[in-house]
Amino acid sequence: MNFGEEHRVYKETSIHEHSSRSHTIYRLYIEAWPKSHPVHKKYSMLNLVDLAGSERLNEFDCKATSEHSSNLGETGYINKSLFVLSNVINKLAEGKSAHIPYRDSKLTRILQMALGGNSLTAIICTISPASINYYQTLSTLRFATRAKIVKNKPTVNEITESTDALAV
Repeated sequence: MNFGEEHRVYKETSIHEHSSRSHTIYRLYIEAWPKSHPVHKKYSMLNLVDLAGSERLNEFDCKATSEHSSNLGETGYINKSLFVLSNVINKLAEGKSAHIPYRDSKLTRILQMALGGNSLTAIICTISPASINYYQTLSTLRFATRAKIVKNKPTVNEITESTDALAV
């Protein structure tokens, strides 16, 4: 975790002076078994995700210097992955869509089981009380409202060594 955090990139943007320019995902795999029945192993995965915030592209960000061109590309990738995440949440919230577009971004592909699979999921959204951030705050609250509608069906992931098959 320390290695990942040490190599995370931060840059000043027109919105935030210490903006992370990437999403960060820590994934822990957990294996447990009771002493009385060591044959029954239970498996879990814990995802801790810190998403880079979406940013509006303005005139300042669109100037054609190499640094701003780099920021423009980063901002585009960040916003695209957040758009796809929002789209996936919308489809899951509708509950009737046969196709959920997890494959449209690496972020949603990695988080597929947490978003609409066999898991318990909690999402914490951070908003700003500043009036200048009204539209970003409103967008975040709308996302949180849709995400709250999504219902996963978590079950215990258990492997019995005698059969080596997943028993749910």
